[in-house]
Amino acid sequence: MHTPSMADAGLATAQPDPSDVAGAVAVPMTATHDPASYRSAFAKAVLANDPAGALRLVNDNPGTEWNFLYPETGLTPLCTVVDPSTSNVSQQAMCNLINALVSRGGARLDWPAPTAANVRPDRHHAAFIAASYGQASVLELIIELGYSVTSASPVARDDPSGNQFATLAHAAASSGSYPTLDVLVRHGASLTTVDECGRSPLHAMLYWAPDAEIGSLLLESGAPAFQEDGAGNAPFAMALSVCPELAKEMLMSRSEQKKQLGSGAIWRHRFLKLFVHSNGTQVLFRDFHPKDGGGAREGITTGVVPGDVSEKAGKVAAPSEERLSALSLVVKYKRKDLLETPIVKAVLHEGWQRVCQRIWRMLVVEYTLFVLCFAGLLYAWPIVADLQAGATLPWNAYVLYAIVVVLAVRSNYRAGRAMWIVGGRAWATSIWNVADLFLQSALTFVLITQLMVFCGRRQTWTANWVNGTAVVQILFGVKFLRFACVPQATGMMVSMVIVMMNDIARFFAFFLPFYLPFTSAFYALFREGVALQYKSVVMVMFRWVFGDVDYSIFASDLPPDNVSMGQTMYILYEIVVVVVLVNILIALLSNTFYAVVESGEAEWLYVFAKEYLEIFGMAPIAAVSMFYRDLAALDKKPMYADKPADDDANWVLLVRNRMELMLKQQAELLGTVANMNAGTGTLSSTSAAITANRIAKQQQQQHHHHQQQPPGDAAAPS
Repeated sequence: MHTPSMADAGLATAQPDPSDVAGAVAVPMTATHDPASYRSAFAKAVLANDPAGALRLVNDNPGTEWNFLYPETGLTPLCTVVDPSTSNVSQQAMCNLINALVSRGGARLDWPAPTAANVRPDRHHAAFIAASYGQASVLELIIELGYSVTSASPVARDDPSGNQFATLAHAAASSGSYPTLDVLVRHGASLTTVDECGRSPLHAMLYWAPDAEIGSLLLESGAPAFQEDGAGNAPFAMALSVCPELAKEMLMSRSEQKKQLGSGAIWRHRFLKLFVHSNGTQVLFRDFHPKDGGGAREGITTGVVPGDVSEKAGKVAAPSEERLSALSLVVKYKRKDLLETPIVKAVLHEGWQRVCQRIWRMLVVEYTLFVLCFAGLLYAWPIVADLQAGATLPWNAYVLYAIVVVLAVRSNYRAGRAMWIVGGRAWATSIWNVADLFLQSALTFVLITQLMVFCGRRQTWTANWVNGTAVVQILFGVKFLRFACVPQATGMMVSMVIVMMNDIARFFAFFLPFYLPFTSAFYALFREGVALQYKSVVMVMFRWVFGDVDYSIFASDLPPDNVSMGQTMYILYEIVVVVVLVNILIALLSNTFYAVVESGEAEWLYVFAKEYLEIFGMAPIAAVSMFYRDLAALDKKPMYADKPADDDANWVLLVRNRMELMLKQQAELLGTVANMNAGTGTLSSTSAAITANRIAKQQQQQHHHHQQQPPGDAAAPS
């Protein structure tokens, strides 16, 4: 050790200025130590995973100052030991070094004090760094050494990131370490504190390290699940995006089963803040979009300027103005298991009964009339040959055409309005809407061609509407399947068909690379012997898949030199396409069938919820407002959430009937008791007779017992 210079001596006699954190600040030390020497040696030993060397520097240099900031990192020695970016020692070694720095080196756990704008505990105190990196044993030691669990750190109001921690609970929740958060709970820390940006520890956990177990602990501690932060993100919407298990727990916590009644159950639901505000307006949540590739902890303690955050740090919500209801978010993220929660089923039931059912019935009646009128128009319309021969149109064709046009305009308007309400992209994701778009297009084409016939251009347009009519008839059936989604009995089968159609679409994407090469090969072989088109070969080979094979074509339609090759290609085609691929499709559909049967209610609820949201969007504003006011009133009343037996159609009526039956039985019982009290004499004589008979039976049993005792045994006193 060399003698310190005058500059060192000047630093040694000065007290630390918390506002001066750009360089190293020291307090009195012995004249035999060089600050730069032991400081750099300590940092190098910790970084090189040499805890013994670092410990010797602390123990062998009494009187040295350990309350300073490294100019390279802006960290104190305590933070240097704890921060993984500057330390490679184990947690046990960290605890030993912290003990030595505090007890022998005089290092303060709360130094530097946050008296300047660029000094923050979450960047400069070891407790915050240990909590943010999930170092439970280190954090517990620091708390036991005297660091307060209520210590706070300033947070910039305009900070868009989750990289600033107002309390130790925010830091621990962001670490994804349950033991670290448990340490704070055991030492009495609050897990519900909100920072200046409106973020609670639950927000911090969902921004940085989504974890259902940690989220459960925070919810049990009273963390608000539906309170938005400064960016407009609510924990429930965030959990739907990054931690659906926690979102399900949030929904389940809003319901409480009061009583089981037959095949149904009375539940108490809390709709406020989740579906409706206290003033009767709908609750809308900002859709949470975490940054891709987030979660790295780089740059959390580097530098001393607030907001100096790496772009790679943290899962931070991108600014989004899209706001959706809780049910819309559940459907958007396809969380089918959340649709089975009691409170969501209750909202679906109440909304359907109060708002959507009447609209759905009107649509079914109107659409049935639409199909019947179009079918009547088809039968009233002359065939193409008769029209070309000059046949006249009957009067009912004009009437039916006018009705069909009116209903088609109404249907197109309704489809356009639904697209406007839910958005074009979301509207196009529904297979029903795509089918409806094809239906409306084909129907418009048919009506235009028929209009041309009305105008006298029969030779040009008479044959064109027939193909369009055939397509419309098929799509009418698809439309009826959409209406069949609503009743559960048929809805489960429709949902099964939808899932299977998706499997078939994926199978054909895999099937075509095998099918098309074979069709090209057979086209090259057969065109040498007969004149044919490529589409004819495609149809013939498609019939082969179903066993419709005419083996004579190999001898009659192929040149003699190509017969052997044609037969060989046919055998390969049967093995690859028919035996292997078709059986794969059968096995795939079988697995899908059993999977859908096991989750039948969830699949149906998902399809039903999508229909519910679309019909609900078409409802009158007055009906929607009344529904939400009633829902806010139901928040304090018990109601049904589990569907009773099929014959109990009206749930509220079921409750009233059963309550009336119970009150009637109670009244009958009270009347019987009153009659018994009125006839006291008769009751007393009857009771006396019953008592005498009971005493006589007991005496007979005792006499029989004495007779069965062996000789010499003393009889026990009765």
